Amino acid sequence: MYLQGVPREASPSPEPVLQEIQRQLERGGSWRLPVDRIPDLLDLEHTEFYRQVYTAVNRPGGTVDYSTLTQTFDRESVGELLGVLELICGPQAEEAFTGFGLFIPHVLRVELTAILLETARIEAAGHHVDRDAFEAMLRTFRSYESAREIYFAEYFSEQQIIRSASERFAQDRTFRFPDLAFQNAVDVLERLFSRRILELETVLWSIGAALFEIAVAAGYARRSGEDYNTGGRADDGESTAGRLDHEADRLESWAYSVLELDPERSDMSMIKRAYKGLMLRYHPDVNPRGLDKAKEINRAYSVLLEAVWP
Repeated sequence: MYLQGVPREASPSPEPVLQEIQRQLERGGSWRLPVDRIPDLLDLEHTEFYRQVYTAVNRPGGTVDYSTLTQTFDRESVGELLGVLELICGPQAEEAFTGFGLFIPHVLRVELTAILLETARIEAAGHHVDRDAFEAMLRTFRSYESAREIYFAEYFSEQQIIRSASERFAQDRTFRFPDLAFQNAVDVLERLFSRRILELETVLWSIGAALFEIAVAAGYARRSGEDYNTGGRADDGESTAGRLDHEADRLESWAYSVLELDPERSDMSMIKRAYKGLMLRYHPDVNPRGLDKAKEINRAYSVLLEAVWP
């Protein structure tokens, strides 16, 4: 919804707001923007600006609320600031904020999550499971779950994987403020981990599978017959290597099913497209009931990254 009396083609540009934010960033590394500065920056009448914001507040399903009328926006509330500017400037506001590095829209959040999973795959591929260390952890804690948690904490850094993925995201695109885009990417990924949409045990699933086999051999874990949600049953007569291969085959088949793909006709580009399409539909940011499905999709993509990625 644009300001009444302002034709679509004459909608103000959000650029003056971005320039003010840029001036503050260059001075001190942070920014704050009181709501009453927006009409001045956009050369609008205050009364008309507030009338339109108030109208939007009272509109069912609106993107702003009463706090907007007195808010001072900052990095934590950039989404609310963008909501106000979209009322005035239209869709160009989101595009401008994205290019600046201030805001990561949903489609790019899905892309960022895919980069995180690809980064974790590289971490897993470069790690050789320390069997002796894990067996010692099992003996010490006498619990597979506790030992696994300690092993992941000892050998992997959630924060480092997040930062590596965020760096790649910020460098692969042209942002006016790459450092700002990097920090926003870190924030997005940290929230995904805090909400358990992403978990180290999921993104590093092959490490977890190897640890599980060690725990089974040492008597600290037992196969339930439905490991990894694939519904199969392992043959206790197999060697450890044979069981891992067998488990990987079943898990790969399950992953193709989750991503709604034919394993005989799907290459990596098709797997990526399927992953992103499903996450756009089920990500909890846009689908409140999509949490479990999103976690399943993330795990399936992690599995196929390891199985198919060259």
